[in-house]
Amino acid sequence: MNASFILYLVIILSLCASIFFWRYLLSTETKDTTLAHRLLMFACAGLLFERGLTLVFEQPALFSPDSLKVWFAMTIGVVFLLLSHFRKTHVFGAIVAPWMCMSILGYLAFPTSQTIQSTESFLGNAWHPVHLALFILGEVTMIVAAVSAIFYLIQSRRLKEKRIDSLSKIPALRVLETIFNRFWLLATLLFTLAIPAAGVLAKHQWGAYWSWEPKQIWATCVWLSLLSGWQFFKLFSVHGRRRAQWVAYLSVVFSVSYWIVENLTVARHVGDYQ
Repeated sequence: MNASFILYLVIILSLCASIFFWRYLLSTETKDTTLAHRLLMFACAGLLFERGLTLVFEQPALFSPDSLKVWFAMTIGVVFLLLSHFRKTHVFGAIVAPWMCMSILGYLAFPTSQTIQSTESFLGNAWHPVHLALFILGEVTMIVAAVSAIFYLIQSRRLKEKRIDSLSKIPALRVLETIFNRFWLLATLLFTLAIPAAGVLAKHQWGAYWSWEPKQIWATCVWLSLLSGWQFFKLFSVHGRRRAQWVAYLSVVFSVSYWIVENLTVARHVGDYQ
């Protein structure tokens, strides 16, 4: 079976799930999100199956730079499904499902790797999968925290204006605050571990821990924004928490920019794996 066909099917499933989640969010009636969750579950299962096919037939491409988008989409989908099951954060699907769809579209429409690395050189370095796992988990947890921050600001403004509308499906502020707090701390820890792992990998591949490249600078900016957001959240009162929410938005901007910079600059390093 062609792996590309599976990815196109995943795009359709995640797009349909996005429609159902937005319908749930904006509707004034209480609608069941079971279908949307099942569509997203099938999409995650399809991505897992596609990764299995890649492992069997194109093992070097399993951890290629382009595959970050696929791993990211699968991971954020699984994290959302688990979080929605335990915390009833169904409204998060209105952002997570489209993000999955765009990530897979980016993988199919804008490939950056022109060649596939050899298995011995690419997978032989144990630091590469370690850095990859830490980076993807850090990215996902940071975005989940930022999504909770978005709904936190919407809900707090809604309560301040005493409005009862379709956005009543948003979880309580205490729930959103707890999610933001825990996921932000986890993202900070993961990025703190991912950056040294990236330095060791860079030293092994290119002979220097730090070379002032755009992707390294942006990764450091993401880490610093995570640290600042955590400090605002812990050291200040209500105003500090509101600042932490805005720092979450800023960190997502840094993250998306870092992803773009990574895709633009990775081509110059592909040949180094040969």
